[in-house]
Amino acid sequence: MDNIQATARTIQTLLPRCGENLDTLAAQCMQVMIAGGKLFTAGDGRCNVLAMYATSLFNEGWDVLEGKVRLESQCLSAQASTVARYTMTEGYERMYAARLERIGSPDDLALFFCLDGTSKNILSVWNSTWHGRPYVITGDFESTLNNDDRLSILQLPAASISGYIECCMVALHALHRKIAAGLQRTDMRKTTKERH
Repeated sequence: MDNIQATARTIQTLLPRCGENLDTLAAQCMQVMIAGGKLFTAGDGRCNVLAMYATSLFNEGWDVLEGKVRLESQCLSAQASTVARYTMTEGYERMYAARLERIGSPDDLALFFCLDGTSKNILSVWNSTWHGRPYVITGDFESTLNNDDRLSILQLPAASISGYIECCMVALHALHRKIAAGLQRTDMRKTTKERH
């Protein structure tokens, strides 16, 4: 019961503060789906569980009038062997940037999970030659991210890893619902193009 009440409090705190940014992110996800792009996710350390969960959630998709619609998703930090290979060949700071440059397209969106917004391997994506949409979800910290107009940021009201994970789970499900609402208003059969 205490856990349920704590989650309810998180929802009450999170949605009024972050609702507008979640609307923006949901709209960007819809644009990616319409363009036939992918959602890439990544997170370091314990944040990796959020990246893997987001991938699973969006790969599962939504039931809409024309059948099952999904946002094709891939977690960049899920396979230890791939992460190790890119770290060895490109260096820690470029492990995600180099991979997106290789397999990403301008129609894609990358969603990064970073509690304090200081992970250099995530920040380097904004200086890469990949032309997709990078987006980072941070906790309640003042970081270099807050002062860079190039960055798309969703800042959650959490200062500990446990609070951050809970806020992210609530935010991901709210995002999933917002995309579902958008899909109900959009005929994906007419707008989705095949990706070559």
